[in-house]
Amino acid sequence: MEDSLSQLPDEVIVSILSQMTIREAVLTSSLLIQWQYLWMHVTRLKFDVSQFITWKMFYYPRLCRKEGMKHINLINNVLDFHKGAHLEEFTLSFPFHKHFKRVIDKCLNFVVSKKKDGNQMLLENVTSVLTIDFKMSRALICELVHTFTTYFTLLTTLSLEFGHMGMNHCFLDHSLPKFNNLKVLVLKVVGMTDESQLGITPLIEASPYLQKLHIELEWCETTIFKNRIIRKKCPHQHLKEVKYSGYLGGFADRILTTYLTKNSVALETFIIVPLEYDAQEARGRARRQLQGKILKRVKLVIF
Repeated sequence: MEDSLSQLPDEVIVSILSQMTIREAVLTSSLLIQWQYLWMHVTRLKFDVSQFITWKMFYYPRLCRKEGMKHINLINNVLDFHKGAHLEEFTLSFPFHKHFKRVIDKCLNFVVSKKKDGNQMLLENVTSVLTIDFKMSRALICELVHTFTTYFTLLTTLSLEFGHMGMNHCFLDHSLPKFNNLKVLVLKVVGMTDESQLGITPLIEASPYLQKLHIELEWCETTIFKNRIIRKKCPHQHLKEVKYSGYLGGFADRILTTYLTKNSVALETFIIVPLEYDAQEARGRARRQLQGKILKRVKLVIF
């Protein structure tokens, strides 16, 4: 039978390979001689090692480093061999931890310094990156924020996932570079306990034109405390929609929702998604804590 697939132009085949995972694309190099190097020109690079390296693995440093180095070597090889002139998408799902900081550095350098015709592209050529999704340890957030605001000046959507680990009001309590084009911010906090979350507010305050905020909490301990609410003032002039997922109704939730409802002067919609396993109780606490305590013009939605 005639092999019609091999008759396609290289550009079409590269477009097809770009829809695959990088592992699948590399494997196609063994199918035909003329396909041997085509994977090196894919326009989408997607690396996802989150199924191999989890947050729990960090409790076993030796195993974590061993598994991490295996994937770092794979990523490094792909980046070294890649010859494409441009990228449409670059996805890296890799726990951001001090053990693996160098792979993140190399990937960021690869994106902002992509080689073209043997010459380095100017950094200004990559400011059109509009969306970044990162998982990291919270200790490295400040460093990444500086990188993002320097290299990705037109960033409009930012998604960050990091561990709670005692996130008191002093966490990130200093000036951060401004995301002057950021419109959507997604913050996922894992390993939550009922402590103050005001430590994440500098990330919100560093986005003066933010319009949508999604906070997603993943709890590891759901014991509720009744500490005194600490109020923090910082008006948000453009924030119109807040979605708060994983609402338990304890001190951590009350202190952050108070901050958001009191400071979001343009707020139109506040959405509460209660903690799934205790949804009925959490929903009731949300009603008691929020109804009648936010402006009437704000639409309160409790799922």
